[in-house]
Amino acid sequence: MVDSRKICFIYCVNNDHLLFKSFRSIDTLHIPGGYTVENRIIKNARSITKAYNDAMKSSNAKYKVYLHQDMVIINPNFLKEMVMIFLRHPQLGLMGVAGAKQLPPDAYWPHASACYGKFMWGEPENASPFVWNEVVGDYETVQAIDGVAMISQYDVFWREDIFSGWHFYDISQSLEFINAGYQVGVARQTAPWFLHQAHDVSMVGYEDTRQQFLFHYGRFIVH
Repeated sequence: MVDSRKICFIYCVNNDHLLFKSFRSIDTLHIPGGYTVENRIIKNARSITKAYNDAMKSSNAKYKVYLHQDMVIINPNFLKEMVMIFLRHPQLGLMGVAGAKQLPPDAYWPHASACYGKFMWGEPENASPFVWNEVVGDYETVQAIDGVAMISQYDVFWREDIFSGWHFYDISQSLEFINAGYQVGVARQTAPWFLHQAHDVSMVGYEDTRQQFLFHYGRFIVH
């Protein structure tokens, strides 16, 4: 049975040092009254979609926060703000901190004509903001959110049957939520929720996965 007052943080990990910083930031959060927090850490996964499915199925938490291991929570009110948005908007299934109103032809969401959201980037002592269009209202309805932080209040299967690597899982999951009848949104943040620690990101397999994505989801893209 789903526990409507439980929040689960989910990580797919290959760097314990980065995870430690992110994990430690959870302890700084104000937890809404009556709510509990748990975590799931998946290591040595063959793909991020498989890891997220395994973690999702292992937790009965209503709210699941899928975080990159290099994301540090810097707003102590993150949980309160997140829960209040979801409580006010049951139609909102999946929420992030950055994303695109409409996917561009190349499916790379930052190339879209209308992007929303914000987060901090870099090391804590010299972080700088990444800012797109400001969100008006509790959230901006979008077609795709970035995988640095994906927060759900319903469970939808991650397409491990299509994506066996580390790219485009976030965009496909956004569209799967839309297919399931939910809205996807970029949250309004009173102050940035997350700091994205700078580190090298592997682009191995990116182009092949992009072509897979376009084959399966190209109908969602307006050319």
